[in-house]
Amino acid sequence: MLREIYFSAVGLLRRSWLLIVIVMTGMPVMGQDLSFEPNDHQRLQKADILFFNESFSDALKIFEQLYAADTSNRYLRFRIAQCYSYLPQSRDNEVKLFCDALRLPYPNSLSNTYVYKGYMSWLNVDSGILITQKRQNVKPYRFNTKETYDNICISEDSRYLVFVNTTSSKNQIYFLQRIGKQWTNAENITAQIGSMGDCFPSFISKDGKRLYLTKYDGFDSEIYVSTYDGVKWSLMKKLNSNINSSYWDAHACESPDGMILYFASNRPDGYGGMDIYYSIKVDGDWKKATNAGNRINTALDEDYPLLVNNGRTLIFASQGFSKGANKLDLMYAQFVADFIWSVPKPMGYPFNTSDDDFSYVPLDELARAFLYQDILGMNKKMLRYELYLKTDIAVSSDKAKYIGTKRMVVRNLVDPQDTRSVYIEPGAKYGSVSVFPGLYSIEFKGDGLESKSINLLVPAVAIPDTMQVKVSLKPSGNEKDLKNTNIWKPLTQ
Repeated sequence: MLREIYFSAVGLLRRSWLLIVIVMTGMPVMGQDLSFEPNDHQRLQKADILFFNESFSDALKIFEQLYAADTSNRYLRFRIAQCYSYLPQSRDNEVKLFCDALRLPYPNSLSNTYVYKGYMSWLNVDSGILITQKRQNVKPYRFNTKETYDNICISEDSRYLVFVNTTSSKNQIYFLQRIGKQWTNAENITAQIGSMGDCFPSFISKDGKRLYLTKYDGFDSEIYVSTYDGVKWSLMKKLNSNINSSYWDAHACESPDGMILYFASNRPDGYGGMDIYYSIKVDGDWKKATNAGNRINTALDEDYPLLVNNGRTLIFASQGFSKGANKLDLMYAQFVADFIWSVPKPMGYPFNTSDDDFSYVPLDELARAFLYQDILGMNKKMLRYELYLKTDIAVSSDKAKYIGTKRMVVRNLVDPQDTRSVYIEPGAKYGSVSVFPGLYSIEFKGDGLESKSINLLVPAVAIPDTMQVKVSLKPSGNEKDLKNTNIWKPLTQ
């Protein structure tokens, strides 16, 4: 998010060096050559950009440097494993690091273990080839690492992306959509929404139809929204007086159903400085805002709220929990009941440093799912999505047609009680079973057939997804089986 600093009687000086803060916290993220050293949070963001650009070797170097400072860090292990996923001859490292990050045992055979990488995937067991979704006939977007970007917002379904190019003072806002695996070329929507370079996005809705922005005029901050009709964005509209007061109001985000709005404000009924508030939508408009309470808010600043995990985890920046005045840390709290949150906890390294840390949104959907669901999530089973294995078991024989029942047996290697068999009856082409993130052995077999087995590692699932699996089995070679007319039908019949 943009490193804005609000006006207050004690904060005028801070606001006067806004541009300096932007330079110090934004530019190194994109790799611009500056005379000072970026902190680890900024280096993490730079690695994210490199990974997004498919510069996996360069991203790996940064992730490994960060990991050297905290060798127990599960998130960094996960990101390093992701880099190895796309580098040649790295399967052993990939599998081991993912297992370490997920706290899973190593499978017996690393070479026979396949890793789900996100997006719709195809696995050919016979050839040992796993590919992610084929590229679409569009030019993929790549960030220019010599330019600077900020306020990156990604919809919860990972289909829409908005950011600000802050290389010049014009602060241009760009919008991208994902087609298959690829992000399309960025569309400059600055003029469409009516920004004069004074607006910065804070959130895009799950369906990609509402974009919340914070507008600054040098003396005030107000919250606006623009809507998308599938073709273009509307001129942004200022939210009502229940949201925008005569004080500093900024950084709105929605609940997944679009019925609750969280934002930050320094209006006088708070606990001190910036506080986090929420408002409920009734009859299509936002009602009077309510302070989120003293479990979230302190006598210092709380800002940049973001709801993740389908609204069950609240991430925000705070001065009041660990660093003290003038130092923001990233915190997270879990949903307890309506508008009641657990005691906040710091997100820790590398998200928090000795500098101000405002926000962090991983560009990669699997990394985002792992961070939000596995590391920050409280009830992982409630938060996780499933991967559907759509399996085609072919039988290769030039002597007879197989008319028996084929089976796929899926065993959870951590929980032996989680074992499921899927039967593919004669005439049916596919069998399907769903799995959560974890480590599985999968056996393909059938009466009178030789069996094949693989291991499947599913590190995370960002959205419900399907992996298509294809495998061919040979007759067992047992003459008695070949004569069994309940299994084989001669080709001459």
